[in-house]
Amino acid sequence: KELLYQIAICIVLFRYQLENHRHFHWEQPRGSIMFKLPYLQEALYYLLSVDVDLCTAGELKDPENGKLIKKTLTIMTTSNNMVRSLIGLRCNNLHEHQTVEGKTHVQGKAINRSTFTENYPRKFARRLAMLMGKVQIPPEPVYRNETWGVLAVEEHPEAPAPKRARRERYTSLK
Repeated sequence: KELLYQIAICIVLFRYQLENHRHFHWEQPRGSIMFKLPYLQEALYYLLSVDVDLCTAGELKDPENGKLIKKTLTIMTTSNNMVRSLIGLRCNNLHEHQTVEGKTHVQGKAINRSTFTENYPRKFARRLAMLMGKVQIPPEPVYRNETWGVLAVEEHPEAPAPKRARRERYTSLK
């Protein structure tokens, strides 16, 4: 509850970006309860979703033993191009993984592996920077799920609430 102000800031930034026809991107570890908070329902209907595994997308490795670490991120975005560029970066499970539990050593200091995995691998950070920095002419339009606007309008107080459309989640090319 003490950190709800961060959610509020994200919602304000999201609304600002949408009003100005600019893209918005949000990343959380897969399974994070943040995307399940009721405060985010508005944003979730305007965002596309894609999951990536950092062992594949960024070659996240334990610095001590070199084993790949499978950490899955859910990326929510208004950019179709970003979703298309990140589809397929899921692990095929053909290699051995280092668990996130336990400790590892970085520059001679012991740290929790979970703390180590909070940092983007350089390869993945570069990939995202290139995706976000691409200048497109004409600019890529912001994804708009028009269902939310229809759902937000109350035409009659006794009318049954319409079912909300599920947000789109991409895991592979169709």
